[in-house]
Amino acid sequence: MARYITINHGKFTARIAPDNGGMVTSFTVDGVETLRLDETLIDVNPMLSGGIPLLFPFPSRTLGDEWQVHGKTYGMPFHGLVKNCAFGVKSVSDDSVTLYITNCEAWQDCQYPFDFLFTVTYSLSDFGLAIRCEIKNRGKLPLPHAIGLHPFFKSTDKKAFLLKHTYAVNYDYNAHIDAGEAPKDMEMSETWDHVFHTPSSEVFEIENPADGYRVRVKVPDSMPALVVCTTQDCAVCVEPWCGIPNSANSGRFVRTVAPGESDVIETVFLAEKN
Repeated sequence: MARYITINHGKFTARIAPDNGGMVTSFTVDGVETLRLDETLIDVNPMLSGGIPLLFPFPSRTLGDEWQVHGKTYGMPFHGLVKNCAFGVKSVSDDSVTLYITNCEAWQDCQYPFDFLFTVTYSLSDFGLAIRCEIKNRGKLPLPHAIGLHPFFKSTDKKAFLLKHTYAVNYDYNAHIDAGEAPKDMEMSETWDHVFHTPSSEVFEIENPADGYRVRVKVPDSMPALVVCTTQDCAVCVEPWCGIPNSANSGRFVRTVAPGESDVIETVFLAEKN
């Protein structure tokens, strides 16, 4: 049975599941839900249940579910290591919660040979929800990562779901090449599972009159990629990532944390009732 931590600030409420991928499972504005969650899956497969899963150290799939570093081949599962794992709870207040997870010996031997401390802080303000991810390199070698977020935005009528973005390039993840301009006018009732990158603005916007909310997502320069996926029932996934599929092997958009240093990446969800 999932354990939840609920935080509140003004018109906003967020619910977090520390034992189920450490993810946000609900984010409401004036009582209006912005995320889809399938409660029947939260204890079975948190990643597929909805909410906002955390994708670390690499989002998407590496080629053959493998990657090479330091002359050795390691495994790397789809969407990374932590998406279904239990996080520790570092602190809780009325409007924020901080969770953490560290590497384990099995991961270091077989999948990710780095000693890290991954901390995520969820905090509510007058404007919405901030997700602050910090990756601390506790080892002696540079640590690569391309962390991503995977929001399942609630969408009971995808024809009414509007996305405004400024990402310039459409990336073909099957051919592993840039494939022209990213489309700006996207009919969300069609099937999309596309990767875009290189925005000209730090904000993308969602308007969903059918479900009664709008969200402006402010992303840092460190997250130059966006995935748009409409294949999930009652949800449109609009996902800011640092990297792109197979970044672990290609090195494209991968971030590197020096020994003893930290990389901080904060994404802000500015929400309003529609």
